[in-house]
Amino acid sequence: MPDTLEAFLLEFISDRIDVKESTKKVYVRVMRHLLKFFKSDRRLSDITTGEAKKWRRYLIAHGLADATVRRHSSMARQFFKEA
Repeated sequence: MPDTLEAFLLEFISDRIDVKESTKKVYVRVMRHLLKFFKSDRRLSDITTGEAKKWRRYLIAHGLADATVRRHSSMARQFFKEA
């Protein structure tokens, strides 16, 4: 399993042959937000629950709608459960 956030997310998205292309596009959008906040070389094992909460607040501060923040947070949770 990849140990950096970017490597993990790229592998996760490419491995998901069970989802529609439109879902993969949303995965990529969520990945961009995660990488902008955490940086691509961030080790997965170093990301804490508290930082994930800060990421959610970061999305709100950058003007994303409540429904979008919820959807992105749900997908990010799915990513981290897989990790």
